[in-house]
Amino acid sequence: MTISMRLTPQFLLGPILLAISLPALAADEWVHLVTPHFEIFTNAGEKKGREAILYFEEVRSFVSSQTDSTWDQAVPVRIIAFRSEKQFRPYAPNGAAAAFYAATQSRDYIVMQDFDRESYPVAVHEYMHLVVRHSGLKLPTWLNEGWADVFSTLRPDGKNAIIGEVLPGRLQVLNNEKWLDFQSLTSVTQKNPVYNEKSRAGIFYAESWALTHMLYLGPTYHANFGKLIAALNAGKSAAEAVQFAYDRPPARIYADLQSYLHQGSINAGVFPAKLEKSAEEAVLLPVSVMESELVLADLLASGKPEEAKTTYEGLARQYPGNPEIAKSLGYLAWRSGDNEGARKYFEEALPGATDPQMCYHLASLYHDSTQNDKVIAALKKALSLKADYTGARMLLGVTQMNMQNFQAAIDTFSGIRKVTAEHAAGLFNALAYAYLQTGALEPARTSLQSARKWLKSDAEIQQADQLQRYIDAREAAKSPGGAARPSAPPISAEALATGRPTLRRGDGAVTPSDSAIETNPMPRERLDRAEGEFQALECAGSRATLVVLVGRETMRFVITDPNSITIRHEGANTFQFECGPQKKSHVAVDYVVDGTVTPGITGVVRRLEF
Repeated sequence: MTISMRLTPQFLLGPILLAISLPALAADEWVHLVTPHFEIFTNAGEKKGREAILYFEEVRSFVSSQTDSTWDQAVPVRIIAFRSEKQFRPYAPNGAAAAFYAATQSRDYIVMQDFDRESYPVAVHEYMHLVVRHSGLKLPTWLNEGWADVFSTLRPDGKNAIIGEVLPGRLQVLNNEKWLDFQSLTSVTQKNPVYNEKSRAGIFYAESWALTHMLYLGPTYHANFGKLIAALNAGKSAAEAVQFAYDRPPARIYADLQSYLHQGSINAGVFPAKLEKSAEEAVLLPVSVMESELVLADLLASGKPEEAKTTYEGLARQYPGNPEIAKSLGYLAWRSGDNEGARKYFEEALPGATDPQMCYHLASLYHDSTQNDKVIAALKKALSLKADYTGARMLLGVTQMNMQNFQAAIDTFSGIRKVTAEHAAGLFNALAYAYLQTGALEPARTSLQSARKWLKSDAEIQQADQLQRYIDAREAAKSPGGAARPSAPPISAEALATGRPTLRRGDGAVTPSDSAIETNPMPRERLDRAEGEFQALECAGSRATLVVLVGRETMRFVITDPNSITIRHEGANTFQFECGPQKKSHVAVDYVVDGTVTPGITGVVRRLEF
């Protein structure tokens, strides 16, 4: 079923810059509403808050169905909606935003200046980016922005969702400006001037929206959109991906797009969008003055950490021993790179913690085996708050395996009721090994067979083969006249549960390097990516700097903690890092921009791919 709309332009007025103080705003009457995946803090009234939170639950339900999201969401996305632009403006990233997305170590935020119609499309656009990022999809910039634009028009209609209504501003740009050719459009990255310069970005966004609209909703193309996503996510170029998905060259796609937009009307799609029953009624919670001040300070921490710190410290003096304040101070310390400070604050907050993700992050800050008891205590607290927290359950099982408590690990892993693609290989691999250690060979074999369905890299397959040989040898040893019982294969619990090869640093230390889960996860952050030629590893004291030639520009990325980096490397089971010049090779760096790093440093490394 489709809905036809005429293509007519529309003009929007820009916002006016105003300022307001934090204390006066915090003194307002705030409403706190909670559903399974969102929480809203608003001073615009309960009725509008209820309407908004159910709208976002419907959006989430539909977006998840379309993106096949497997996001292990530990805490709700926090929506903060003000009752006026005046109150919203001090928190906004620029003077034009009507809504924005912000990611901190503790959670994701969607911030709206009010509940007016203009704010919703921008908020949904940003939510779409959030879901894509957490789902692990690797989408090119044009599709990431274009898909978010298409979804921004999502409108619940009874048991259906209408999506793909025309964005008149995009259409106006397409009618008035010279188009980018297919190669130029699909090659744009977030570092490209076409993306960042206001005078050039308009046509990129408009053309990205139009191309995505046709590929996602156009009658000739929509059936194979999933194949396109799979091809792009696998690293194919746009030209290769459209040829694979649609059996058409880019020139044909480009010609079809011009015809698509000049046909006089385009169609929105109507999709079933069933809201989960648990989300149909939002829970209303009381909001104290302290809580409203803390919520606004947490939001401030995403862009103005020093101001947030001042507010936190004032609240800590006023409300000593409050676990929520300690948690916020912990995340602020982590953001600045002070892992020890973060750990101490999280430990202070742990007894009264209500946030399972903080408990999980605390567990990840303990680095050596002498602290396994503390790791387990933090993870059990996380699971007492959220029993289906898969990441925490995986890390708990790995820790128990490291302690040779294999039956406890089996019990922990068996508590994972919904196995996602993200965790499947690691989970079944770890179960196979744990069953082996308890002598349960048949469950070990069954678990290994399940793991093989999800294996991707050569290292994972080699690991599975090694386990298979050990199972076969154990069974042979049980038969009359069989060989002696073999010793256990030398595979660490982390390697089994994550499928990682190992990274050997120049000092001889060994750390994990690729994972289905991250046993030492960093908080969720917005990552940028740079790809180029690995030039050198500069070492100074405990800090190392990765030097990469990106195009004609030399970029430097600091490695603050090798144990916090995920490394993906195909081939050998070890990868040697030595300080100094490197053999020229391609590298992709996922990094977070951090304003506290030394001038000349592009960002802090989070992931590497060789």
